[in-house]
Amino acid sequence: MTKKTYFNSLDSLRGIAAIAVAWYHYRDNWGGYLAVDFFLVLSGFVLSHSYLYGRRLEFGDFLVSRLARLYPLHIYALFVYIIVRFIGTGTLPEYPDGNFFTLMQNLFLIQNVGLNPHGLTWNNPSWSISVEFWVNVLFFIFIYKTTKNLWLITISVICLTILFINTGHLETQYVNYFYVFNSGLIRGVGSFLIGIVAYRAWKRIGSVEFKQERLLFTCFEVATLAAVLIILFWRESKISSLDFAMPLAAFLVVVVYGQEKGLVSSFIKPLKYTGTISYSIYLNHFTVLLVINRLLSNINDKPVIFLTVYTSVVLIYSHFTYKFIEMPLRHKLKNWLSASLRRLATDSI
Repeated sequence: MTKKTYFNSLDSLRGIAAIAVAWYHYRDNWGGYLAVDFFLVLSGFVLSHSYLYGRRLEFGDFLVSRLARLYPLHIYALFVYIIVRFIGTGTLPEYPDGNFFTLMQNLFLIQNVGLNPHGLTWNNPSWSISVEFWVNVLFFIFIYKTTKNLWLITISVICLTILFINTGHLETQYVNYFYVFNSGLIRGVGSFLIGIVAYRAWKRIGSVEFKQERLLFTCFEVATLAAVLIILFWRESKISSLDFAMPLAAFLVVVVYGQEKGLVSSFIKPLKYTGTISYSIYLNHFTVLLVINRLLSNINDKPVIFLTVYTSVVLIYSHFTYKFIEMPLRHKLKNWLSASLRRLATDSI
């Protein structure tokens, strides 16, 4: 099987998931928070493709790559949130674990490793960026091509079981179990490992030839999409034990849509640019919602109009932050960190 370099359909789904999170923070009476679990499964899939089965990097180079990808926009979005919040209200939020302490955690990407167990802080969605970074580090250190799927599935099941016993749903981020184990990190590990198994399944299925392939994969795509919609909307309350079906559904989605052989995956490909700017959408929307809520409070009870304005502003703003903040700073930070790493290696000889 030829090595794919880009998954257009999965990128489109990433963009749709980022918009879903933005919508969830406007109206939270559905399972939109589960888009984060899709992100985590997709992250395991993509990193397996790029690093586990792609070019194996040295640990330092991997850290540089991950920091350059995640850090610049995270810091930008953090300070924009602080400025906008202060301008809008004249005050800053008060956090039980302390403003300075929690701000330092955000600056060092440790805001969701269990050090502030009393709630999310500052630019709230960034909790999962902290989780993703540290789960990525664990992935590089502990996961190899030779790591058995049985081990990955077993650890994932243990993580999801811990969450089920302690919360009964997946809308959990900052709580510490037994004062030590952070629920967000456990959630991250549980879904990320499923993504690695999904990549291996994708590789195996992609090497098989099927009769009436187009029709078959179209049916698979419709079925997996239906499963996701049921999980998101078929619930008696905002949170539900049905959440625990989401990592499995995400597994099926990335395996099936990653093949890009059905009609649905072809249909959503034009949305791939939303996937390109999905990181900006994800980190920007919380601040945009703060502004839109304040400026357009008179149409807050008109969801169609409000969502249209809100989504349009998020997409336009994210286009510009992607173009002028995210990408330029990513390249600059990567070059600077790589040069620093080389100097450090040279000086140690």
